[in-house]
Amino acid sequence: MKTTLNYAIENLGSKLVSAGDYKETYLSLYSFSTKLRLLKEKGWEIYREMANKLIDKENVPDGEISYTIHNILKMSDDIETYLE
Repeated sequence: MKTTLNYAIENLGSKLVSAGDYKETYLSLYSFSTKLRLLKEKGWEIYREMANKLIDKENVPDGEISYTIHNILKMSDDIETYLE
């Protein structure tokens, strides 16, 4: 997820963050939230919301997209973090 997001960011050049192609990151994050939903009753919603912001970026302010990207890049690589 972070790799595809970094790739999308690198390809932005001088374009606005909302012009990025985040389809691959969206798919990974959506899948992650779906798997987490099977394991936990609560907490998975935030990742689904982040995924939706990436795919529906035309309706999301650039600042929110930037904040979402920042939060995705800060996500822990330790899966146990999400199961607590």
